[in-house]
Amino acid sequence: MTKVRVRGIYATALTKIMLEDGYDIVQATDTILSRFNILHSTEPPDVTIKDDENIPGALFIIGKCSEVNRVLESILRRIGDAAFNKPPVPLYSVIMGVVADNGHIEVAPGVLALLEGSNYFRPGDKLPVTMVNVTGQLRASPYIMPTTSYLRVIDSPTVKLSRHIKDPDAKMMLVRVGLSKINQLGGLGIRWRSSAQYLSEEEAEKALDEAISLVNAIRVKIAEARDYDVLFEGECIASVILDAEARLMLDDIRNTIVPTVRGHHALKITMKNTEILDYTEYLVGELKMRDELSRALINYTLSNLPMINVHHVKVNGEHINLGPGEKVHYSNGLLIIRRELKPGGILDGLNVAKEYGDVAYSVIGIGERHLIHIYASHDGSFKGAYININTPIEVTWDGVVYVDLEVDLTVDKGFNVNVIDEDKLSSIPSRRLINEAEDELSRLKDNAVDLIRSHIGTLSKLGLNIHYQES
Repeated sequence: MTKVRVRGIYATALTKIMLEDGYDIVQATDTILSRFNILHSTEPPDVTIKDDENIPGALFIIGKCSEVNRVLESILRRIGDAAFNKPPVPLYSVIMGVVADNGHIEVAPGVLALLEGSNYFRPGDKLPVTMVNVTGQLRASPYIMPTTSYLRVIDSPTVKLSRHIKDPDAKMMLVRVGLSKINQLGGLGIRWRSSAQYLSEEEAEKALDEAISLVNAIRVKIAEARDYDVLFEGECIASVILDAEARLMLDDIRNTIVPTVRGHHALKITMKNTEILDYTEYLVGELKMRDELSRALINYTLSNLPMINVHHVKVNGEHINLGPGEKVHYSNGLLIIRRELKPGGILDGLNVAKEYGDVAYSVIGIGERHLIHIYASHDGSFKGAYININTPIEVTWDGVVYVDLEVDLTVDKGFNVNVIDEDKLSSIPSRRLINEAEDELSRLKDNAVDLIRSHIGTLSKLGLNIHYQES
């Protein structure tokens, strides 16, 4: 039975999905143990699901490669066709690479990674390397550093501990065991993983002996290895880029276990103190007014934010914060923010210079599948507009979030409409999102000018007069 550890803001919903699909939940928190009435297991996980630290609102799945794929399929069956990304090679895999130019090594055909200590090697050298980073810029180390359920071999002869190991006695025991055998690693060291805190001293010694044997076995394989041979599989990773539809499904799944407002998971992306959310959900349980309280909490959140962050998340995981912007209006789901633009460069898609005093008014409809930036000069002259096509806009505790869908439209100061980056649609790793982007693009093409004129009128009613020449 595959053992899964679940952490993060989606823990309750994901635990329900995992249990219903027959997985064993291990190392669960006290809250999860209580909510699901399951027994505490200290066994190491085959797969861990947690929040992605680099992508707001995304899931990070890591573990044994075959099991990661199964867990990912289980999640996607429940939340729909969400975008996800997998690195080209597993983390901590040991690969026979070929040194390339400019400090890189080729670890698979056409796949280059930065090589640590590259000055010591020449292009064409064949070298076993460990993949120490596979998200973003790939990075490889010339040391053999496999990982096991309980520890990771590291490149210095020291003993380190996961920050999640809190018990002083466990810390002392693990350091003692590590130091007693570290000389058998030939200049390498170890970092005990969080699962090691549950080991007895005898079990810790056995775990370290197995890691030492693993390093020696990999060293034996090197002599006969061919280019790009994988000498140790490592751990596979998948980042799931959740959007509004997926998060609302997780809200509903969580609501079957404990009272949950719609928008719960989006709010928690940036929420540190959950007291207001907890109280609102207590009221949901008492009053059975889920829809009304969900809307009230969203309105409360946006009404009390003077500055708004706009979390622009791309399907490849890149995150750009387009804020903070000054909130100038919020009512009935319509949010308008103002940002002063720095002079220099050009306005995206418009080929118009950014000048001193230029401002951008972002018109944001909560739940809408597009976001509009209207640009004006210091004297209020309309310079153009940018219509971003995205997944439905959600409210976070510090602003809003959406997933960008690549294709966009621009409207220049003469009210000519231009579609940009339509060729990038095919790169979106989700058929559902491609279809949604195409539908929104089709809908906006014919009424983009009317939409921009209408929003300029709304700004004028707020005293933010923008002037343009009638065509």
